[in-house]
Amino acid sequence: MSSEAVATEHERPQPLPSDFSDMHGWPALAAQVAGVYQSLPPGERAQAVIYAENYGEAAAIDFFGRQYGLAGR
Repeated sequence: MSSEAVATEHERPQPLPSDFSDMHGWPALAAQVAGVYQSLPPGERAQAVIYAENYGEAAAIDFFGRQYGLAGR
């Protein structure tokens, strides 16, 4: 990839494509969700659903949440 700015989906050049900038904070998001999930009583945890506002957040929880036992939930 060149060091030049690239156009985004809004066609404005950005130094860092939104695909990469949107990933900022993903490990922390997964850790926070895992903390809330683990704090639930076992009965509630068994019925819990993790909802994400967008595919980026869902991917973050899916990918980084594995280390916290969130995979396959």
